[in-house]
Amino acid sequence: MKTTPIDTGLVQLDRNDRTYLAVEVGSSGRTFGLRKLTESSGPRGWIVNGPAVDKWDTFGIVEHEGSVFLYGANLGVTPLSAVMELPEDEALRYIERLAQALDVLTSSDRCPKRIHLRSVLFLDTGGILFLGNQVVERVSDMSSEPERIQEIEQLNHPDLEGPANATFALNVLLYRTISHHWPFTAPTEEDVHTHIRESHAMQPTLLRPEIDPRVASTLVDSLRKPGSRSFEEWIRDIHDWRDSGYTRTVSEQERSEILQKAETIRASMNKSLYRREMVRKHWKQAVVITLAVIVAGSIPMSMLRNHLAPRRTAGMSPQEVVESFLFGQNTLDHDLMEDAVIDGAGRQYVREATNLFVVSRMRMSVEMDGGIIDPVTWTENGRPELEPGRWVYGVVNAVFEALPAPEGTTEFLVTYERWSPDQDAQGDPDDIDLETPLGFAGTLREDIFRLRQDGEDWVIFEIETVSRTPIEGW
Repeated sequence: MKTTPIDTGLVQLDRNDRTYLAVEVGSSGRTFGLRKLTESSGPRGWIVNGPAVDKWDTFGIVEHEGSVFLYGANLGVTPLSAVMELPEDEALRYIERLAQALDVLTSSDRCPKRIHLRSVLFLDTGGILFLGNQVVERVSDMSSEPERIQEIEQLNHPDLEGPANATFALNVLLYRTISHHWPFTAPTEEDVHTHIRESHAMQPTLLRPEIDPRVASTLVDSLRKPGSRSFEEWIRDIHDWRDSGYTRTVSEQERSEILQKAETIRASMNKSLYRREMVRKHWKQAVVITLAVIVAGSIPMSMLRNHLAPRRTAGMSPQEVVESFLFGQNTLDHDLMEDAVIDGAGRQYVREATNLFVVSRMRMSVEMDGGIIDPVTWTENGRPELEPGRWVYGVVNAVFEALPAPEGTTEFLVTYERWSPDQDAQGDPDDIDLETPLGFAGTLREDIFRLRQDGEDWVIFEIETVSRTPIEGW
């Protein structure tokens, strides 16, 4: 028996006067994973030829010189890893074939979970062999971390698999082919995953100024929306780029200026990513510290504000003061809410809005999205189901009824819907879990708001709950 290398871990195997295509899947003495691989049902690979999909015939595993190989029908192949070293025009032709084959596999519900540079083998006959998911897992598991980063991790989205991931992988391959750089590079797998999730990729024109800006925008915009493009769109784009070109002419001076600018942008991007990572890793501690500062400073700051600055509700009518308190929740304007009350009235709602304000701003700094939806906007949009980790907070559909009141005071019965992170049912607003994405619930409330004048300003001095009913079936 002898082997002829094709690529790392990929050989032609001569055995019993026959030649096979073989993939290294393990080392001698480590058979548990291999036994699992050979005993599992399903093909070890798919061959796509035009619209046809056939199994790759495999015959078992064999040990040779300390390695274990899965071997099957012999085929003349060029691995994707070798394609990425070809001149860009030739590589684009291969990637277009890959996009077409992935589209065919997706139509037959056989799209690979992940793409490996050595799991996609272009056949001399024009088809493509895709190694099976379990084979890819074996190849990946037996690789070192640098090998995994280079061959699989920088190519696949850590949160996607199947067709969505495959279109993302095509995006990465095209970026690499046209810009001559991989978009996501880092020393560890965790860092690579962070770069991908953060879309931490340079504009391709900064790496290769000759790239047509429209082509560059397509590549980088799609990386920022992983899995958003179809195979058909990529096939069309690749065909257009091969036909019409994807570069432009730039002068040496312009090229030099762009590359110099790229270094400044790269340093700024790296600094920004580092800052976001630090916030992400330590955000709970930061929130707790910030809340402690708010709580510790709330009384003296309120006293200073009340003595040194006019209330934001100054000059408002009694109903406008109540509206400011209620709808201030929608924008987490805890300062406005606090200016609308006195003597501790509505203190739990002010605390809740304060806490959520801090949490949302910390999340905004990390994810560019505070996660909180205004119930007025949500209602106007038909109250759609929200993505996990987002919730509705605030007041909507308020109806006011003036009530008889003692001299010098004003009272309103207000019927309204209040949406919050389940706090009406769960109790104290300070119990908000800062680590777990919050759910939310709606309550139909009837509250009496009692107001009096403090100096020249109307303020709420008491809120009495008349009734509250959970809102079901929204």
